[in-house]
Order: sequence, then C-alpha cells, then structure tokens
Amino acid sequence: MKLRDSLMALFFLSLLGCNSNATEGIEPEDDPLIITERLNYDQLIEKIGIGRLASIVEIPNAEGALGRNKDGYFHVRFQLAMTTISDYAVTAKSTEALTEFLRAVNYSFERQLESGDFEISIPPHIANISGFVPPSAEDLTSGTAFFASSLGISLVSLSRSDWFMNSDETLNFRTQLEQYQSEIELLLNYLISSESILKDYDQSAPNRLLYDALGYFTLGKYLDRQDAMNLGIEFLNLALALSHPEEGYFIENNGWDSSYNGVALQLGFELLSLMEYENTSQMESTLLASASWQISRILNSGEISTEGNTRVFPGGESFLGQEKRVDYAKTIRTLLYLKSLTNKDELAVLAEKVLNFYN
Repeated sequence: MKLRDSLMALFFLSLLGCNSNATEGIEPEDDPLIITERLNYDQLIEKIGIGRLASIVEIPNAEGALGRNKDGYFHVRFQLAMTTISDYAVTAKSTEALTEFLRAVNYSFERQLESGDFEISIPPHIANISGFVPPSAEDLTSGTAFFASSLGISLVSLSRSDWFMNSDETLNFRTQLEQYQSEIELLLNYLISSESILKDYDQSAPNRLLYDALGYFTLGKYLDRQDAMNLGIEFLNLALALSHPEEGYFIENNGWDSSYNGVALQLGFELLSLMEYENTSQMESTLLASASWQISRILNSGEISTEGNTRVFPGGESFLGQEKRVDYAKTIRTLLYLKSLTNKDELAVLAEKVLNFYN
C-alpha cells in the first residue's frame, strides 16, 4: 500500500474514534491549567495518535517540494511541512514516510547558497499579483529561520527515536541523513551570524521569535552546539516578554490576535518539550496563561473568535495577495498537546469541536 493510501485509511479510522458528543469549552478561570505530566516531543506526538498525524501529513511532489514550492520553487520557508512527515515516520515507524522526508530535505538543500541561506525565486504568478512587494533581505532571513525550526524539530525527533537510530530497516536512511551534516552546520552558522538581524526584525512578533528560538535550539541540540542552544533561550525569553501581564495572550501589533496566539502556543509547547522542562517554570506559567486566554476565544460553535484581533480578521492582513485566515490547526494542535500535558480529556473534545467547525 502506498503511503498516501495508508494515510487516508488511518485518517478515516481516527474519525471513527472521535467523540461526537462535543461539550462546551472549559472555563479556564474556574479550572486552571496545570502541567501534570512532562512529556518530551516524541511522547507528545505519540499521544496525538497515528490517525490524527496521518490526517495532516503533507506528501512532497516528485521533486521534494512542499507548500507553495509545489507551484515552482519560491523559498525554503515553504518547506515547513516536513515536520508532519517526520512526526508520522517516527510514530508509525514508516520507512515510506522517511523516504518522503529525505526527498523534502534534499530538495531544500539543493538550493542552499555558500553563505548558508537559500535561493529565492519568485514565481511569475506571485510576482504579477497587484501590489506585490518582493521580500526584503530581513524577511528572507526570518523565513530561513522558519525552515530551520522545522528541520531542527525533525532532526531531534529522529535522533531520539530508538527505531530510527537502531533499526536495521532505517540504516540506509540514517546514512543518507548523515550526508547533509555539513549543510546543516552551514545553515546553523548562517543563523548565528544573523542573530542581530533576527532580533531586530522579529522583535515585535512573538510567533516569529519562537520560530527563531526553535531553529537555534533544535539545530544546536542536534549538532551539540551549546552556543546555538543558548541563543535559542535568548530568543525564547524575548518572546515570553511579549505576553500580556494580566490577560496572558502574546502581544501582536500592540494587541491580541487569536490566530497568531495559537501559532505561538504550538511553537512554545513544542520548544518546552524539546527543552525537557529544565529551568522552564516561567515559560510554563506564561504558556498556560496564554492557553487559557486562547481557550476563552473559542465560541460554543467551535469557531475561534477574531473579534478584536489586530492582524487576522475580515478585512485584516493579507499574504501574497490572499487575506489571512485563522490558523485553526495550530490551536487544535495546542489543545491536543495540553490534553496530554494536563490530563484534561475535555481539551481533546474541544479540539474536535474546533476541527468540526472549520471542516
């Protein structure tokens, strides 16, 4: 059975296990969120379940392109979905998924420059959009950090998988991945040299600071580079400082935004699990306060309210000619993480309610 067919079958099996009797969202102020089980990243992913993971895997095309790159290479930032492939590979012990993951990795590094960053090639259908402004050098650096965060999570996850590191059936895949060691080091060195650029350009966007933090920390962890891991913590602290002291949400554009807050939460909880809860008490309290606020934005219907948002709302920001929509998938993922970390089953029910509204 091909990987695509296997994923579809697992997705439908996961739907059979969904609880259709959705309840109202919890009231965080009456039932505070407390982490009771400290799970590492691979444990968190395993708790989500193979069926749910199968439903979000993006399979690259024959070249290895993901996202917008499938319509013609644009930039490596659009390879972010490679983590969905490695998540499934590790949890399902799928060599087919490893093949697809390495295809995406190869596609990305084929376009790496000697400086460590990556080619930019704006497709004609994007360049011809009315009012299109080419990305700045700073935006491209930030986009490279996005890619690094995805790659880094995948690398650390694979390196912690007993199946991937010790199974005979994965030997060839380990050998292939090792061939990219110098390219990965070059990427990390580029990011380290770009520290001041990222701190300046991303200073007011906590979600981007968390992408930066993940990129530095995970690649540093994979390559045993303490200097990079320390930088990751610096960027994390910059992001945590942008949380509202009373309400808890991450401040975007001088206010709140329920879409970007969900993005920041997913990234934050993933970084927390990769840090293995070492000296993370402030981080935990900040993320839990932000999660409580996010839950309060979920309506009884499952819709994530955009009322009062500063960035994503009807008539709000656009990206590449299209108005931004609520990134509900990040909130769903956050709720599933929280269900496992807090042992609150109602959070999984709430995640299903959000999923049902948007699908």
